[in-house]
Amino acid sequence: MRTLFFSWLSTLVWLFFCVVVFIGVDGVIDGVVVSLFSLLFFTTLMLWRSVYKSTVAPLELMFWLFHTNFLLLPALNQVYNSEFYWSPFDSYSKESLYFVCCIVAIGLLAFKVGLILGKRKTLYVDVGVGRVSFLARSMAPRFLANFFLLTVILILSMMVMKLGVDFFTGSRSEGMGFVNTKAQFGMLLVLPRALAFGVLLTSVSLLMVKKFHSGRWWASKYQVMFFLLSLGVNSIINFPLGASRFWVFGFLIALIWIMGALDSVKRRLFFVIGMTFMQFTVFPWYSQITRGKGLVGFDIESIRAYMRHGDFDGFQSLANIFLYIQSQGFEYGRNLISVILFFIPRQYWNKSEPLGVVASRYMEYEFTNLSAPIYGEFYVDFGLLSLIVGMAFFGYWLRIYDRYYCHVLKSGYFGVGILLVGVLSGYLIILLRGSLLGVVPGVATLFVMLVVSCLFFTSRSRLVKRYKVVNLTY
Repeated sequence: MRTLFFSWLSTLVWLFFCVVVFIGVDGVIDGVVVSLFSLLFFTTLMLWRSVYKSTVAPLELMFWLFHTNFLLLPALNQVYNSEFYWSPFDSYSKESLYFVCCIVAIGLLAFKVGLILGKRKTLYVDVGVGRVSFLARSMAPRFLANFFLLTVILILSMMVMKLGVDFFTGSRSEGMGFVNTKAQFGMLLVLPRALAFGVLLTSVSLLMVKKFHSGRWWASKYQVMFFLLSLGVNSIINFPLGASRFWVFGFLIALIWIMGALDSVKRRLFFVIGMTFMQFTVFPWYSQITRGKGLVGFDIESIRAYMRHGDFDGFQSLANIFLYIQSQGFEYGRNLISVILFFIPRQYWNKSEPLGVVASRYMEYEFTNLSAPIYGEFYVDFGLLSLIVGMAFFGYWLRIYDRYYCHVLKSGYFGVGILLVGVLSGYLIILLRGSLLGVVPGVATLFVMLVVSCLFFTSRSRLVKRYKVVNLTY
């Protein structure tokens, strides 16, 4: 009851603050605005509920944070002020904007059903029942694992020597001068960056193992050495001014969840407030430094105008995807299969282009690297069927992964669930924003690297502290 009260109170205060500061009062109220506000009210309520609940749920919190701050709040600003970034607002009919609101509403409902179903799934975390999930295993330093980390660090160092420091520290446009095609550039850039972040996150995790078990960060000189080596490699390969914003900030968010820093309501409260503050200060400031584009002033009018910037084009991109489907028809699975089989070169099969690129080309934009929120990615294949099934499945697995994270965190050990779920939480915003075909290769490579590392650093004899399944209430 207390959680519900504070969730409603925070929602009302938050929405009032957002309307006054981020939206304004000089726009036009119509049915689309009312629909968007209703969706925003729901996602904001769910966001604050995930903040105030007694159990921590990183993936669910980041899911609602994306919808509230990155998708629906900017969409409300854009529609209320009748202004889009990539093309005039008048080029979209009211029916198409209504349809986008309906698609998001149906997707959110299916996602919520998936969360409920995921709560009923049995977690295999007890040795006594004979099954222990990989996510429920604890991590510990081992000789073979340290050798694996050292090998990856040496390979990354050789890549830096081969390609040169400028390839990684320069801008993406400068990096294209080192290769012949965009595919080669993507492979040579995504692979080492993902591996470098993977080594660094694994090193941090091993320090967390020492912190959890002995209360000291410096318990093992070898783990400190690996951390410093991986930090040095990352300072070149993942040079902050040369990497994309979502890649760098996703890593920082992942670190926060991996360190278990948001295990209390107060900390999650400050996290949401801090993320909102950074969204309209540090994030655009970072863009201004690296690309020369972004928010220049930090007054209210500048912030309102920034919400109509291309950084928050999710709602308009969904409208573009809807118009594309109306004209060209569904993909019938080609889009999803292309995402799953992203590692097979396009020259060997008819792989789809990123959905944001496809829709922007249909709209005849000069700039085509646009977003494609998860609803468009699911809807483009089989319409409502793939949208409902995809979002329900998505919610189902998010809830299961959150429960494993919560269990391992409560167990008092540092386990695989904390590392892998923490990383997914860090990059969930960019995965939800899309396009999946442009984002999944980097995140999937990082995730595979971490899974392999965890296989080296875990064993069935080092299990997370036993915690009865029947006692799990989340």
